[in-house]
Amino acid sequence: MLSLLKHKNAPTLFQFQLDFTLEDRQREARSVRKKYPDRVPCVVEVRQKEPDDGLKLDKKKYLVPNDVTLSQFAFVLRKRMHLNPSKAIFMMIDNQMISGSVTMRQVYAQHKGPDDFLYVHIGSENTFGSPFG
Repeated sequence: MLSLLKHKNAPTLFQFQLDFTLEDRQREARSVRKKYPDRVPCVVEVRQKEPDDGLKLDKKKYLVPNDVTLSQFAFVLRKRMHLNPSKAIFMMIDNQMISGSVTMRQVYAQHKGPDDFLYVHIGSENTFGSPFG
């Protein structure tokens, strides 16, 4: 596992992935998708490299409607965090920023994990700073 963390192009691991086995995560995602086929199961975590800048989420797992755009989802997360207006949040999926106009259905189809969860890292920066610098 440590070799994955050190490799430059290795996928970023989420604490959720370390806390639960692949089988448990797959079972949960299948159950959720069966019960809510019009929603995307997401795991959202604050990017570990971020300093303590007030980014705190009360939960990690979200069921997001398929037709919601990534920007709309970011707005919902921002409201839950009660961020200072001078802070911008950035969402990273598979270590890349995705256009905010893309629907969650499209993002999920292209970027879902092997356990059928969509993994999203969020970070914050002053409005005039650079993301994840």
